[in-house]
Amino acid sequence: MRRFLFLLLLLVNTAIAQKIRIATYQYADNPRIKNLEPLAAGIHARTGLETTVVSYPTVQQFITAIQQGEVELAFINTFGYLLLETAQASYPMQPSAAMVSTDSTARNYRSAFIVPAASPVKNWKDIVDHAAHSRLALVFSGSTSGNLVPRLGLTNLGIADAEKVFQQVTYTGTHASALQAVLTGSADIAAMGSAEFEKLTPEQQARLRVIWESPDIPLGPALISTRILAATSAILANELRTLHTTDPVAFNSLKMAWSESQTATLFIPVTNTYYDPFIERFGEKKQVFAILQQFAR
Repeated sequence: MRRFLFLLLLLVNTAIAQKIRIATYQYADNPRIKNLEPLAAGIHARTGLETTVVSYPTVQQFITAIQQGEVELAFINTFGYLLLETAQASYPMQPSAAMVSTDSTARNYRSAFIVPAASPVKNWKDIVDHAAHSRLALVFSGSTSGNLVPRLGLTNLGIADAEKVFQQVTYTGTHASALQAVLTGSADIAAMGSAEFEKLTPEQQARLRVIWESPDIPLGPALISTRILAATSAILANELRTLHTTDPVAFNSLKMAWSESQTATLFIPVTNTYYDPFIERFGEKKQVFAILQQFAR
């Protein structure tokens, strides 16, 4: 019995001594470090685990860091997670939880294609006839709702390579700037998170037309390292799944780091099959993965 208690104490002490690197990636000029710091401080206060917060400049650099085992707790977007899953390189992490909203009145996370109200592109299928003379504005290469999902939508129209079909394809950097590109006339069509359109005034919305909205997009997962002790992994998983009640300030700070998660109310447990129904909305997995691999660099 004494030996068992000694081993248990040793296990707990080893878990506590292990430093947990909590990481994410930068969006525009926001590294999101301040959004993650309350979580890191709370985990340390409640469990004794030593924590530090890291942010990587791009989704792609973040993916490389995850593959190289630099992170113990990662918050990544849906696009980044799918890139990890389809990459040839393995990575020592697994999905543990994802934010969801239990508010039935909350607007779901989606992509939208926007055109000027006077555009000759009157509906979704009109894009095919007008693409060669249209400038398309996207958000950034690692964006789920501002790049991946729009490209998957275009694939359903037969447009597998936007750069070869549209007159011009540009990344504007943010969801807001993609929308502004249409409002100011520097783009003819834009794709971004639909929440950005909903932020506009009624007068601004009247100048535009939504020609397509995607299916609901599941929010990206929190990944936990498979290299840490099982006891530590269980502690982190429990922290996430109870965060909305044990530390609502940290939960709110974390969810405000992403525009798409701002209506989330809690974390739910997830596995790597959680995203399959979403992928299947756009066709066979191999077709979707072919789109993904264009950005695996």
